[in-house]
Amino acid sequence: MVITKQCPTESFSVAINTAVPRKKNFEYVRNYPPDTEIVCDDGTKINVHRVPLSTASEYFRAAYFTFGAAHGPGTIRNTLSVPMLKANQLQMAVDFAYSGECELTFDNIQDVVETADFLGMDALIEACHRFMKENSQGPNVISLWRLATLYMMNEVANKLHHRILEDFEQLAEADEVLDMTLEEFSGFVNHDQLNISDEAKLWSICLRWIEHDLEDRQRHLFPLLKAIRVYLLEENQLRKMLTSSSLLTEDPQCSSYMISVGRAMYTKAAVKAELSGELEKTSIPREPHGVILLLGGWLQAPSNVFEVYDPCADRHTLFPQFADVEEMRAYHKMAIVDGDVFVVGGFHGDINYHKHCRKYNLATKSWSHVTPMNVERCYVSVAVVGRKIYAIGGYNGRFRLNTAEALDLDSNQWSFIRPMEYQRSDAACTVLNGMIYAIGGFTGRRCIRTVERYNPKTDTWAAVAPMSSLRSGVSAVTLRGKIYALGGSTSGNGRLRSCEVYDPVRDSWSPIASMLTARSNFAAVVCEDLIYVFGGYTGEETTRLCECYNSTSDEWFVVTDMNHARSALAALFVPCFDGIRELTYPNRKGILQEGQRPPPSPSPPACPSNPRQLQATSGASTTPITSATRTTTAVTPVGPTTTLLANTNSSRRSFTLQ
Repeated sequence: MVITKQCPTESFSVAINTAVPRKKNFEYVRNYPPDTEIVCDDGTKINVHRVPLSTASEYFRAAYFTFGAAHGPGTIRNTLSVPMLKANQLQMAVDFAYSGECELTFDNIQDVVETADFLGMDALIEACHRFMKENSQGPNVISLWRLATLYMMNEVANKLHHRILEDFEQLAEADEVLDMTLEEFSGFVNHDQLNISDEAKLWSICLRWIEHDLEDRQRHLFPLLKAIRVYLLEENQLRKMLTSSSLLTEDPQCSSYMISVGRAMYTKAAVKAELSGELEKTSIPREPHGVILLLGGWLQAPSNVFEVYDPCADRHTLFPQFADVEEMRAYHKMAIVDGDVFVVGGFHGDINYHKHCRKYNLATKSWSHVTPMNVERCYVSVAVVGRKIYAIGGYNGRFRLNTAEALDLDSNQWSFIRPMEYQRSDAACTVLNGMIYAIGGFTGRRCIRTVERYNPKTDTWAAVAPMSSLRSGVSAVTLRGKIYALGGSTSGNGRLRSCEVYDPVRDSWSPIASMLTARSNFAAVVCEDLIYVFGGYTGEETTRLCECYNSTSDEWFVVTDMNHARSALAALFVPCFDGIRELTYPNRKGILQEGQRPPPSPSPPACPSNPRQLQATSGASTTPITSATRTTTAVTPVGPTTTLLANTNSSRRSFTLQ
């Protein structure tokens, strides 16, 4: 069966091949005289054959064969009325019964679902399910969700509901969100899993929804205001919210509520007295749609630390119960494919360099062995293109490598690819437009700034513009079509704060804002259009300090420190999956009692005037926190092993409420 996806807002269509289970194609039966007719609600008659219709539809099967059983063998029902369906719906059902094909579009999906549901056409219903799942992006997702809910397509409705939660901010720019009922709109606004860049943005969406039908919706102002996590706002955001609309200040309930919010945010007594009641939810971060997984690293020796960073709560949590008990690793890398986290290469201790690989399944929370590489690779770089994991360069205990190999996940075999021009350990790899970029590194004699690009389709390497700085122990990520090279070292104990960005169109590198802390051999991950860096070596010590970069404002900001100071760790972003709640910060309701306010969510690219800034709760300063004002948070690991880390650097500025 061929389903055609047509989006009314676009000028193109895409054909999607969808196999529908059918025992027979009855097209040839049309050549024979019909043996019955069906009549729709407007009196239109369609001549048909009973067998194709009875095969495709429970309704027709029951109508024809029940009639025969009641009136004796061989009795044929000459006419069957189907008053609930229009002529075009009935004709579509008849055509599908004969051919097994139906063109599905956004324009006809509601009629097709209604027809298939009424007639009990399971194959057509399944095709509708697939169409709705495969077209769950863009403003049409809201209409599809309503349709799936109406016809109790629970699996499809849940998937579409999650998609709306994930894309709510983008969807709110279209009229479909403004046309939601109060029950629908408030359900999303109150949802803990709503993906929103910041609560101030959500309030502006609420105002747009109210003003869309002010006369009828103004009475819903206060219930929607209570859905905003106001305690996650900065002072300047709160003031802007108060002055954003006269509706807020003119409503007695809203005014009283905001006064309580102000006391709760800026007086300790009010926090204890009032946040235990209706304001408590305003301090609870929403649940993330992805977390950052941090594994292993050098902690006086290679380790098996299993740590997760929750970007919405700005908290790190240790999960010792999920750690790999068989192997300790440092100077390794990770990749994620289809819910499996692959740990590649690294160093075990003494002279043990890994060619062994491990796999962690996020659903089963279990570790297993993976086919080993052909050679040992410590200080390795890793990238994923399609269903292949590439291990590039590294150190085998004797010399630095220019070789590279790829694991084909379908055949479960590692195979060598064409070697690089340069030997590289301590390099960084990232993927842009299907190409793998190998950046910087150490040849065994010197740090380098060269960059090579690998084309998996042609198995060839090509040189591109070199970086402006020598960088070994560098990290690199891809964000919005550009490559960011961060930190590293040039030689000896000198570590870099500097960073630069590569534009593939111009084939050139440009400097960007420097990190707050100089570091090499650290982890870097992109999450929600922010670049996060974790740990590393400063030239004097391993560090637990972490920070994030907003490319829109070209600024670095502090985030909560890791539980353990370590370098040579690996990290990756884990997108939403069924068991993600097990890896989020468990004490979301108790964040206030920890003595710090969670930071506001990152600003979206479309709002450069609202960068992510982590400020003290006094809110007086709008400058980013520097490394001199850092604070360390002690977090209790979750699991059978409990280790409390003492707060350090008490001279650092804290976020304690004033």
